[in-house]
Amino acid sequence: MKPEDFREGPLDAEKMVAAIDPDYWQQFGFPHPLFDRLRKEAPIAYVEHPDIRPYWAVSLNRDIREISHNPAVFSSVQTLNMNLKDDSGDGGVAGEKPTLLNMDPPDHTRHRGIVAQRFQLAEILKHDEPFLAAVVREIVDDFMGDGGVREADFVKPAQRLSIAAVGRILGLPEEQWEQAFVFANAVAANTDPEFMLGETAEESNAAAAVGLFEIFAPLIEARKSEPKDDLVTVLANAENEREDFDFAQLVIHASLILLGGVETTRNVMGVGLLELIDRPDLIRRLVEDPDRLPLAVEEMIRWTAPLGHMCRTAMQDISISGTRFREGETIALFWPSACRDESLFEDPHVFRIDRKPNPHLAFGVGEHLCLGRVLARRQIIAMFRELLPRLAECEVSGPLHRARFLINGYTEIPLRYRIAPALN
Repeated sequence: MKPEDFREGPLDAEKMVAAIDPDYWQQFGFPHPLFDRLRKEAPIAYVEHPDIRPYWAVSLNRDIREISHNPAVFSSVQTLNMNLKDDSGDGGVAGEKPTLLNMDPPDHTRHRGIVAQRFQLAEILKHDEPFLAAVVREIVDDFMGDGGVREADFVKPAQRLSIAAVGRILGLPEEQWEQAFVFANAVAANTDPEFMLGETAEESNAAAAVGLFEIFAPLIEARKSEPKDDLVTVLANAENEREDFDFAQLVIHASLILLGGVETTRNVMGVGLLELIDRPDLIRRLVEDPDRLPLAVEEMIRWTAPLGHMCRTAMQDISISGTRFREGETIALFWPSACRDESLFEDPHVFRIDRKPNPHLAFGVGEHLCLGRVLARRQIIAMFRELLPRLAECEVSGPLHRARFLINGYTEIPLRYRIAPALN
């Protein structure tokens, strides 16, 4: 299946499953031509395919919002996502220790509330803004090298910034940042040979879970007697204060924060830079007027729509926009489609750094609105504020390698570039 195959002919099962096929994602990215047709012809479509259980595909912004704002009827507990190529990747049934992603209120509200305060804008500006500026300067200086023309992979500095920001908030020792990320990536990309830690997805998940436990467990234990100003301390205290928190649950929460904070942010930076490289006039406009950066970054987030989809389970029979869902049925919410919805976005397939308003759903909506969205925005703004004025030359120098899992982005962005020294 190729992108042009979606533009004509019936929307049969083979076309429909491209939306959940990691092999397709890796080769082409999200199937926007399919989403375009679904929004017009079948905004809520029933998908039946012999290789996966049936589900409803929801593609309109308004319907995704309505479903997401009703967790009592559309539950996150049972199925997280659909994956054509791997039974363990389709979300399955939540395990004994659910993450924030597969909790509903009131459990979700209680668990999320433990860490939510640290991700508020006031806290980020107070604790993290100077750190982000300093670490970005260091990263760009390293990427610059001796100031001549160089070739390197941009994913690495983008990833380095994301790991540093989230590792610092968690309180992870710097020497453990990279290894923790390896384990977290193995969970997210449990069918991608580049990230797997075993022969099968199950083996990779198990190895990663052990690795993350060995990193976070002693750290949480240490913070009980030696508290610090970090999220691991907050989690450690929660075990003592709340009966429904136990040690394993704390490790899971810390691991999810690490994974979510790194993956989406580094991919938005990579996809965003590629769009700017294709349009040097946009770089010039942002350098001349850096106050445009927040709007430009919001457009990068919409354009990337880093998370492919998440699922809900109908807890009762209910109708949405004339479609009847039956109790127990699975509903997949396709965020990238919602981010290109023609009813809300003028020229949705055009990258516009001045787009306003920009009511995208790239960070989700409702109870599961991305916890780290403020930190993500501040990181991306910090990176481009430092990088763009110093980017004297830049072009893609080799094949781009896409990720083979639920998050949209690249595992390698080879560039030929020259970066000038900082002006101050």
